[in-house]
Amino acid sequence: MVGLPRGMQGQHTAQTAEAEAFAKSLRAQSGLPVHMQDEAVTSKQAEDELKGRGKPYGKGDIDALAATYILQDWLASQEKGRS
Repeated sequence: MVGLPRGMQGQHTAQTAEAEAFAKSLRAQSGLPVHMQDEAVTSKQAEDELKGRGKPYGKGDIDALAATYILQDWLASQEKGRS
């Protein structure tokens, strides 16, 4: 799965194009399905959670937690599609 970055109004950006190109390359090289998942506000959500914990954190911590939110969102969408 690859996170799909977009602008604040949902528009495609240069980062969107880079992520889509990466996903296409990953599909071609692996021969496996690669899903794109909207990553809107996950970094902000992660930073807010980390601030609330009251411990020091860095950008890598924000990115790692945001990635878990992206995965959770994708898993939830898959479960919803089965209902």
